[in-house]
Amino acid sequence: MNGTTKQQLLSQQIISVCHPDFPTPRMVEFIGQLGFDVVFIDCEHSSTDFKLVDDLARAARLAGMNSLVRPWANDPGLINRYLKSGRPLKTLSSASRTRARCRA
Repeated sequence: MNGTTKQQLLSQQIISVCHPDFPTPRMVEFIGQLGFDVVFIDCEHSSTDFKLVDDLARAARLAGMNSLVRPWANDPGLINRYLKSGRPLKTLSSASRTRARCRA
């Protein structure tokens, strides 16, 4: 998570998150131009695969946003695969884990 968004969360400020239904890298770049802080990549309710997640996260970084990924299952092996994709993805599965990551 970039420093700006992390500081906003720590100081309990509002951040803007966009959850596109059918995301493409070009759409994510456009969303970044609109001023959103985070793009939410939902793999649980869409057909987003690992390659697309990688491309979406890269587009988010280029647009100055963070990417937040929800995997389709709370499986350690699956989450590890997302994290080892070489992209700084934030994979959160619960509110307590979200709070812990924000404090880190």
